[in-house]
Amino acid sequence: MHVQKFYLKNLHLLYLSKLIIMKKILFTLTLLISFASFGQQLKAILMVGDEDLISNKQDDIDYMEEIRFFLQKKNVLVKTFYNNFIWQDVVKEAENTSIFIYQGHGIDWKEKGYGGFDLKKKVSSEDIIRDLKLKSNSIILFQSVCGGAGSSAGDNLDIGLKEAKNRIVSYSSPFFKTGAEAYFSINTVGGVMDFLQDFFLNKSVRQIFNNSITTFFDKEIEEVLVMDKYIGIASSNWGGTVTQTSWENGKKTIKEVPSVKSYDIAYVSNPNYSINSLIK
Repeated sequence: MHVQKFYLKNLHLLYLSKLIIMKKILFTLTLLISFASFGQQLKAILMVGDEDLISNKQDDIDYMEEIRFFLQKKNVLVKTFYNNFIWQDVVKEAENTSIFIYQGHGIDWKEKGYGGFDLKKKVSSEDIIRDLKLKSNSIILFQSVCGGAGSSAGDNLDIGLKEAKNRIVSYSSPFFKTGAEAYFSINTVGGVMDFLQDFFLNKSVRQIFNNSITTFFDKEIEEVLVMDKYIGIASSNWGGTVTQTSWENGKKTIKEVPSVKSYDIAYVSNPNYSINSLIK
């Protein structure tokens, strides 16, 4: 009788283990099927800034091509803007876009703050609000855009958390008036690609933000900004010296300067925003 009970108990445990494994497999298949089905409905814009101002333009294009290849494997329709295009070309293709990615210079409009895109003809925050018609619940991704995550290449001193926050809000807020629901900006090499890999695993913006903060970064804030949107900012302080490259009126300047605290990772979004948010 004791042996029989032991046998039945083990049999029951084996059954439960198989049931759990089957449920995990079913969940994974459901997730994959879901991605396959809505991936055909997603559209992405990839844009690189003005070629006359970026000395490593081809490197930026090569990076964007890696992103394009990744997105296309997810059945996302991708439109690229690298060379010889104008803002109105982008506007025409951007209608109902779910993922908008930009790599290029940021713009400080001085009295108006940071915002827009540095193309052959500069695009302002007002241009974005007036012209872009993104899909509801879309996401904006910035790779190495001065001011986009707080710091700029021209900063010689620690700008402070307040200024970093002002720049991020100034840059992100116009997009929320065009249909966007999430904004993520990062200055680390390959940061947007890392974001997308986690994003397509259905991780939330908050999870991805925290994953981006390695031992080299410190979380400055993650707090409510307005209504359901949070703002998260992470910084780094390497010490020593760095090579600073800056542009002013089309003139490039390179110099060695003391390293200062920089703000390099930021998001503005509902922290629970995920890829499922794009298909609501």
